[in-house]
Amino acid sequence: MAVACAGPAIAHEELEYGWKLKGFSGVLIGLFYPDSGEARITTEEGPGTRYTTTLELTSRQREGAYYRYGSEIGSEGSPVRVWSAYQFRGKSKAREQEVDEHDVLDFPSAIQTLRRERPMEERWIRLWSDGNEYPLTVSPDGVEEIDCNGHTWTTRRYVIEGRRVKGERYWKGRFQLWLADDKDATPVRIVGERGLLTVRLELVDVARDEEFHRRRRQAAAGEARGGSSVP
Repeated sequence: MAVACAGPAIAHEELEYGWKLKGFSGVLIGLFYPDSGEARITTEEGPGTRYTTTLELTSRQREGAYYRYGSEIGSEGSPVRVWSAYQFRGKSKAREQEVDEHDVLDFPSAIQTLRRERPMEERWIRLWSDGNEYPLTVSPDGVEEIDCNGHTWTTRRYVIEGRRVKGERYWKGRFQLWLADDKDATPVRIVGERGLLTVRLELVDVARDEEFHRRRRQAAAGEARGGSSVP
């Protein structure tokens, strides 16, 4: 069964994470590329849309480098535009696509869908990633107690994997999401796997509604003074 994203869990929200490459391959890659950094999932109202949601990964080890995914969600509750972009070691690339099908999601809007729906049974979705679409299966797992940056969370784990469909591209990755058992289904931990590479995101900080706006005003004031402002 396909899943459409009807709305965000929170109208204005910024989730901050620390990310790190795990395993032996992560150690090797870290010799040449960033092996840790910061990530943000930002949700806010957008002009002409119900809201926008973005996922961005950066690293202080490589100033100016980033990977970014995002989508605009229309009035009917499904993505109307999706995009991805990266900049790394002097190279950059961006993709953008209008979405006509109601069941196509990207990474950030898929996370928002699971937060809102909290499915208890297996679901099928279609993922847009870097200009291609893939059929995926979302499988809810059991309840887990996990420790994350000094805080213990009760969570439910979801496993997202490629689904083989004749004539369609097969997504070779694996994506795991731990949603907190709170009213906002906060994404506490996110793990992405592809081949020998594993990247793990763990929640560091949350800003919602008034705190979200306060930090935006503070950042804007800092930029107006010609400097930077750290919340």
